[in-house]
Amino acid sequence: MVCRKVSWSTTEGGSVHIPLHTVETSFHVYRLDGSASRWEEILVSLDGISQPPRIPFPEKISVSSRGFEVQHTSRGVEGSYQVVSMVTGKCVAHIDLAVLEPTPSPPVRGAPPQGEGDLGENEKGARNASLEELVSHLRQRLCESAPGSAADGSGCKVCPRDWLPHKDECYWVSKESKFWSESFKDCEMRTSQMLVIQDREEMEFIQNITQRTNLVWIGLTVKSPEKKWTWVNTSPLDQSLFPVTGSAEGNSCGMIRRNRINSESCNTEFKWVCQMGAILL
Repeated sequence: MVCRKVSWSTTEGGSVHIPLHTVETSFHVYRLDGSASRWEEILVSLDGISQPPRIPFPEKISVSSRGFEVQHTSRGVEGSYQVVSMVTGKCVAHIDLAVLEPTPSPPVRGAPPQGEGDLGENEKGARNASLEELVSHLRQRLCESAPGSAADGSGCKVCPRDWLPHKDECYWVSKESKFWSESFKDCEMRTSQMLVIQDREEMEFIQNITQRTNLVWIGLTVKSPEKKWTWVNTSPLDQSLFPVTGSAEGNSCGMIRRNRINSESCNTEFKWVCQMGAILL
């Protein structure tokens, strides 16, 4: 099976959440066995409800359209996993999961010996140190060539795989066409929203990334009974900035045609653009 590869690392005792970026809801989950010779099915998820693992693990593993999740990880869960759609039989994600040992907190001058005093504070310090190590590891892997990374290496803003970065936002352009309402739901499934255009500069960026597509849905509809154009974030459209070509009826939705916003029946099928804030590391 060939599919999108994801490398992920966490510390012992931590949790894992890896977005799958799919609308599928039922999956098989396979794990490469200890000899690394064959894949074994360990889990079945039906409509977002994970059945108990067929191979016992101390961790709680679940999978849904929201993502692949593991709680309270240990070194025993380390390995390779594949998430396969039960409907299409296609692999959704190949996940290589690494589990790092927690970094002990440095000794504090004057602190009581281990086992005495406030153990909760010691545990908190170790957990914070482990988190810092994980963030540092992610910065090294993701920020070196990422747009918007700081010159001193202190961090960057990154987007999920297949999303395009621009300033503080991430953009995803669909490859298929759907009705406006279906496009809206797809963006929600991706924990994002349909595109809300703020200014002409952002419009130019969208034109550049959709030039082959040309016609795409955006997050703009007509609210009844006022028949006013409104973005999906509830803000009104500034028609002095973006005048709309076409009528504003109850079943009208906004789409981009070349460098203009046009009114079109919401029951027409077009590609669409989703948008989310970039992740700061």
